[in-house]
Amino acid sequence: IDEQDLRILDKPIQYSMEVHYRLKNDMSDFHQMLLRPMLGYKLDNTTTLWLGYAYIGMDRNGSYANEHRLFQMVTYSAKLGKSPIMFVGNTRLEQRQLENFDEINLRVRQMVRFSADLFKIPKGTFAIFFQDEIFLRLNSGYLPKKCSRVYAPP
Repeated sequence: IDEQDLRILDKPIQYSMEVHYRLKNDMSDFHQMLLRPMLGYKLDNTTTLWLGYAYIGMDRNGSYANEHRLFQMVTYSAKLGKSPIMFVGNTRLEQRQLENFDEINLRVRQMVRFSADLFKIPKGTFAIFFQDEIFLRLNSGYLPKKCSRVYAPP
């Protein structure tokens, strides 16, 4: 279940579990395993508050490392006026700790996504989207100071 699906539930208490298994070297080698359970409270039809934990196991050039993250997040969505464009965003504050490091790194993630349904297909809808996620480190540590991850159709 992803966060967009959860917004349509009638219950104020929400939950989500993300599982990512990531490969590298042309998909021949393990890179990361991410487990991210979340518990949320739906404020209204557009806004949900979340608390969560993420475990990331990763291969760092032949040595295995574990990272633990606590996070707080707010998700929100809105239709842009009478247009077919839907806006979805989330703001997440993460407290990250890599095993064998004493420092806890603080990071803010801001994701925005715009999408528009183009036409219906037999098992859903064909849509176009643009998404950007910005990462900002709030203290010193092992993380990059800032970066941006953009997704859009080619």
